[in-house]
Amino acid sequence: MLEEMMPRWVPTENVNGFEICPGLYRDEGATAFQSAVNFTVHSKGAVTCELLLFHRKEPEPYAVIPFPENGRSGDVFSMMVFGLDIEEFEYAYRLDGPWKPKEGLLFDKKHILLDPYAKAVTGQSVWGKALNTGGYRARVVRNNFFWGSEKPDKIPMEKLTIYEMHVRGFTKMDKSVRHPGTFAGIKEKIPYLKTLGINAVELMPIFEFDELQGSREVDGKKLIDYWGYNTVSFFAPNTSYAASTEYNREGVELKELIRESADRVHILVGSGVTPEVINCLADEIGARYFHMSGKKIIDSGMKYRKEQVNMGMPGMSEYEIYRTDEEQVRRARKIMNQKCGEIR
Repeated sequence: MLEEMMPRWVPTENVNGFEICPGLYRDEGATAFQSAVNFTVHSKGAVTCELLLFHRKEPEPYAVIPFPENGRSGDVFSMMVFGLDIEEFEYAYRLDGPWKPKEGLLFDKKHILLDPYAKAVTGQSVWGKALNTGGYRARVVRNNFFWGSEKPDKIPMEKLTIYEMHVRGFTKMDKSVRHPGTFAGIKEKIPYLKTLGINAVELMPIFEFDELQGSREVDGKKLIDYWGYNTVSFFAPNTSYAASTEYNREGVELKELIRESADRVHILVGSGVTPEVINCLADEIGARYFHMSGKKIIDSGMKYRKEQVNMGMPGMSEYEIYRTDEEQVRRARKIMNQKCGEIR
């Protein structure tokens, strides 16, 4: 119904065999419409941007479509591409710009880049299996999930009994569930959680991450990253946590878990949550509860500095400290009020 109310776009030019027109600059990521797919990406400092289209699991793109000059507004590149079937391609970007490391500008056109607003990341669906495509790519996801008409009860904070869990670990060894180690497995355990008096569940990282990053072998056994705090894409649910293949409908199983638990258990989203993530996920997956540290990094004020002598914890600098950022908290509260109802 919403799409029928949208304006009918028409191509304005043909680029490399594809009909295109300027896109919707405020719609970050890739959005499918009836006649076209809108691609929008923001890059401060980029001179040019190219859209790369791949056939599934193929190492080289079958099409390269440069964003036209009239498809750019400031630091935002946006265009509509007509005649695409979202089930037939994966996509990525290639940016060109200055190489000035001292200024933080590291543009290299040889690098293929993942859409930071990707709703689905390819090649990650099998736990512990390495990518074989040479890099991350994204898929366009249909946004046609039906949430139902019932709204979850608002439980006062002082009455919450929160169970923090790891999606894979909670049911992976549980022989009573049909889909261990998945979102579907958690859904099967909702009645059990209720018998414990649990009325809120906080999920440890559910965004797409690379469990093989930093993998190593100890005593002949391969150890990989179990926890998931090395996020690859903050807007894409981890596909290895899904019980079934969800091509172009990634996130449906997570949405079903949230919908199923709506009047029984509240689901909290955590890890890497920012006001921008709340704004997106409240719409995309219907999440209403979030765990956000809202931290910012400030100088520690440490006067003695010798790079060869590390006095901090492994992986953490003693020259930096974390503090809760009041502005982030205010922005998050404003978004929560708009998206999820007045916070009390």
